[in-house]
Amino acid sequence: MSFLRIKTVYGKQLRDLTKNPTLLLGFLVLPLLGFFFSKMDIPSEEIRMMTRLYIPMYVAMCGLMGTGTTMAEEKEKNTLRVLMMSNVKPAEYMASICLFVLTIESFGVAYFIYLGGFHGIEILRAIIVILLGSLCTMVLGSTIGLIAKSQMNANSYLTPVMMVVGILPALAGLNRDLYPIAKYVYSTQMSEAMTNISKPLSLETIIIMLANMALCVAIFVRVYKKNRLDD
Repeated sequence: MSFLRIKTVYGKQLRDLTKNPTLLLGFLVLPLLGFFFSKMDIPSEEIRMMTRLYIPMYVAMCGLMGTGTTMAEEKEKNTLRVLMMSNVKPAEYMASICLFVLTIESFGVAYFIYLGGFHGIEILRAIIVILLGSLCTMVLGSTIGLIAKSQMNANSYLTPVMMVVGILPALAGLNRDLYPIAKYVYSTQMSEAMTNISKPLSLETIIIMLANMALCVAIFVRVYKKNRLDD
């Protein structure tokens, strides 16, 4: 892998973000919503709990939109094939996209950590969980970007997936009959970890999230082989 090529593609994504206000707005919606709630007459404990529930939704929104729409747009405009044919390896392209999403996402995550009242070791635990969840989501979003024929087509796929991944933890909390199934989805484990952030991360949480990541990577590799852009 070439750091220079990763840096070049990464810089291109940052420059392109200024031309894509819809994507930029997607990164800002939940942090702005959290800001408005923090200014309302709501007990601080409720705001902290609400913020911790927002994090899985925020990761889902940023990861899926950031990778899925970006890849679909470049695929539609044929720039993705050009990149692949100009000695940029798939791993380098994926690394640059993931770094791009993590960079933009980090501002919102930092704000949520502040609103959520995380401190000390809790911040480290939160970062580990968010990073694992982000990687799962970005690989999933990249897979959808490869499948989609256009950016508009990608949005039609991304929206329901975003709803399932982001809102499933809240639904599982309201309907305990759904929990036995929902607990095997990484976003539910993220939500539980954030809710119980004062406790050490459970082995079950780490195993389920790593298993989700392995599954997402396996699906991505299979889809990539069927949709090769560097042939």
